[in-house]
Amino acid sequence: MGLISHSLTPADCGLIISYSGNSPEKDPISSVKILKRNGVPIIGLTSGGQNYLRDYATVVLNISSREKLYSKITNFATEESIMLVLDVLYGKVFALDYQKNLAIKINNAKDLESERASNFKAMQEDF
Repeated sequence: MGLISHSLTPADCGLIISYSGNSPEKDPISSVKILKRNGVPIIGLTSGGQNYLRDYATVVLNISSREKLYSKITNFATEESIMLVLDVLYGKVFALDYQKNLAIKINNAKDLESERASNFKAMQEDF
């Protein structure tokens, strides 16, 4: 994380995900200082309430805050909430240049997944 944080510029964007948004001396929150110093915009994904990440991120997107920090049995709601936000962000970035990104995605899939096949008609593609 340190290497990536140091290499980003104001033309890039840092994405930091932290449920509590605190612990500025530990990863991933420790990257906030480096990103701010380098002028890198920060998208913070964090729970509700005031926290360190919320104070320093350029934009904050809320994730589910329905789980306790320690007494939860599992973090299902948090994981699903994070995945939804990441999927929406990915979809938006992909849509910014849809035709170009679709062509790149299809070409990469052809090269990397050429041996994938299915006998289920709805999934079959001819390239």
